[in-house]
Amino acid sequence: MDLNESFQLNEYLECKKQNLHKEEVLRKISAKNNNVITKLLSDNKPIKLELGAGQERQLEGWTTIDIRCETFRSQIRLQCLK
Repeated sequence: MDLNESFQLNEYLECKKQNLHKEEVLRKISAKNNNVITKLLSDNKPIKLELGAGQERQLEGWTTIDIRCETFRSQIRLQCLK
């Protein structure tokens, strides 16, 4: 294996490692969102949605849906405020 092939292999392995990390983070976000959705539906109450609130979560009783495109292209995170 020459130096160029070794460099390409290292790039490939690093890319694969980053993708595995992203997939793990997205799995955790998905699991957390699933728990929030299950709780919301089990309460049998109206669901109030606040879209794109970012860090400004101030509406009590509302579910914040925050869509971010920073690190992992797009993530959707739900948060319930009591």
